[in-house]
Amino acid sequence: MKNINLKKIILILCVAIILLSSCTNTKTPDDVNETTVDTSETRTVSSATSSNYDKIRFGETKKILLLDIEWHTPESYEEMRQEQYKDVDDAERLAGMMQWTEDYKTQIQNEEIYISKTVNGKKFELYSVNTYNNNWNWDTNDISQIDPDGYYIYNMYPFGCGLGYNDENGEWQPKYFTFESELDFCLKIPGLISYCDELLSKGHITPEQYENYIIKSPLDYYVRRLDWFNEEDLKNHPLEEYDFPPTPELIKDKKEFNILFVGNSLTDSGVFPKQVSKLSEIYEITVEYDSVTQGGADLNVTMDKAIKKMQENKYDYAVFQDGVTRPLSDMTGFRDNIETLCEEARKSGAIPVILNPSALMNDSPLHGDQRDYQNSITQSCENAAKLYGAVIVNAAEACVYAYTKHPDLSLYMSKTDSHPNNAGAYLMACTFVSTLFDIHVKDIAETNTYRSDDALRIGQAAWEYVNYYNEHKKFPEEIVTVPDGTNERIALIE
Repeated sequence: MKNINLKKIILILCVAIILLSSCTNTKTPDDVNETTVDTSETRTVSSATSSNYDKIRFGETKKILLLDIEWHTPESYEEMRQEQYKDVDDAERLAGMMQWTEDYKTQIQNEEIYISKTVNGKKFELYSVNTYNNNWNWDTNDISQIDPDGYYIYNMYPFGCGLGYNDENGEWQPKYFTFESELDFCLKIPGLISYCDELLSKGHITPEQYENYIIKSPLDYYVRRLDWFNEEDLKNHPLEEYDFPPTPELIKDKKEFNILFVGNSLTDSGVFPKQVSKLSEIYEITVEYDSVTQGGADLNVTMDKAIKKMQENKYDYAVFQDGVTRPLSDMTGFRDNIETLCEEARKSGAIPVILNPSALMNDSPLHGDQRDYQNSITQSCENAAKLYGAVIVNAAEACVYAYTKHPDLSLYMSKTDSHPNNAGAYLMACTFVSTLFDIHVKDIAETNTYRSDDALRIGQAAWEYVNYYNEHKKFPEEIVTVPDGTNERIALIE
């Protein structure tokens, strides 16, 4: 089988009725169907998946589908279009359609574009193009690779859902939802559901359309909407929503821990790991630790060294801290690194921990857009923890809470340096031990690396935040408007 060496292949999913008024096309590797695979050996995610969906070929994970594609030749494409256009009685419209067809045939001939004739034995049109064209408005995907058995590797993400309704004037009002990743799906799916709820409540769509529009998972979407798979084999086996790894249980009744810290200068600043060790010692818990840190680095830089550490050593917890804005500015990269690191941690017997480090502030409370931005970073970290089965240590939010209670605190190096000083590192450490060891830091001992009048206030604030968050899963606050018009956060816990 020929491999289509496309530098960047873009897959465009089109609904048949829209295809008639849009444009695009593909070409066909000559022997795309020459490889035959015994489906009894089809790779699956689990034995349960194999028994329920043995006609669905999965790749390495449930997010990768393997497709058997027959590509159009210029001749078969023209034949297909002529059959579609045979009932068009508008001569001008028919002439335009046939011109489109000729243009696409030329692109197919020149291998500029590929169009599927069948997918998994069923008629369906997938469009792949060699180069990205800004005129394309469809949601895209990459099918540039062929697996050893001859199947096209199709990644579920990114994928898009197109829906809409006829308004009061009979005009079609389209709406598109694009999901870039599994994390993005979890963040955006509530918006799609609420949009459909509103359309249904206003009578813009029928209950049947509602059921068709609602997406429980990308796999559900592809099976129901694109009909690539044998429905007889899916009968009585309704598709399941994504099964997230369970949030790990914290280690109980243990007094000795070995912890790996992975991060950058936000982990290193103010000797945070040392603070954790010294604080724990006060409460008769021994913490030994290793660190993999590099100033200014994201997890993609430190990940390989961290994996090697986990393979060579036995840790109870592996703590991962990314760049402070990366969970939002590079959500896909952040997600990919966290997923890999969490999997490696579990393989080594360690419980993965995501550290949301110090907040984006310079010794002043957050408000307005700054607070909204920090909220988005925190939400990204929390969603990653849910998706990949990690514990989250929300030091950033504990920091915001401490400033809310005690605006006179100084937790940063300076007004222009947002790295935590010793007090900020102490707050991170208090949040850490409160979260993982259930320690209420209220004692000041000679072994403590941070001895200050602020220590008790910081320890108490961390304890209050962690306990409130554990119970309510949200920040302990209400929003009030102060006289100067800025939105300040006033803590509920006093």
